[in-house]
Amino acid sequence: MTENSHETTNSNQFIFLALAFLAGIFAAKLWYDTRGDLLGMGVDAPEAVVVEESTEVVEEEPVDEAAEDSGEEAESDSGEDAVESESAEGDEEADADSSEGEDEETLELTSNDIQSIKEAFANKYEKDVEEITIEISEVFDDLETEVLYATGGVKLSEGPGGGGMFWVYKEDDEWVIAADGNGSPDCAVLEDAGFPEDLREGCYYY
Repeated sequence: MTENSHETTNSNQFIFLALAFLAGIFAAKLWYDTRGDLLGMGVDAPEAVVVEESTEVVEEEPVDEAAEDSGEEAESDSGEDAVESESAEGDEEADADSSEGEDEETLELTSNDIQSIKEAFANKYEKDVEEITIEISEVFDDLETEVLYATGGVKLSEGPGGGGMFWVYKEDDEWVIAADGNGSPDCAVLEDAGFPEDLREGCYYY
């Protein structure tokens, strides 16, 4: 009985090994057929993908500090030039205004001139100088002829009424009455005396 059991065990081991061998052959044939089908269809076997880590360093473009400084200086210079230009224009306008103011001041009659004009009217109309009042409207200084011209209003007496316009000029330190009264002056008389056009407005040729 022991020999029969030993023979049965050996028989079972042989069968197991045979089955394992056949299974291995079948698996190899299946793999080979499958690979051949894939190659026939033009499908390559998958390749291992290697991911390489990029070591490239991106360099930043250098900043041209000199160019930036130059640009800032140019903007600063431009701003300063604009301020200086505006300041210069302001100074010129101020000088012009100052010059005009000086011209106006130089064209004002002195107290001696006003007193001399009063005396001229007092002599013409035989009036007391203290009773005569005058108000200067415009003054013109002819630098070429060195003659001073003036127009304004005059009152020969105190109280209301009795006033009129006058046109006078100063020549050789003496004031001369060219025309006066309530009516329009004679244009020819004013022209002969040398009055400028601005001071002859409202005149009439008789």
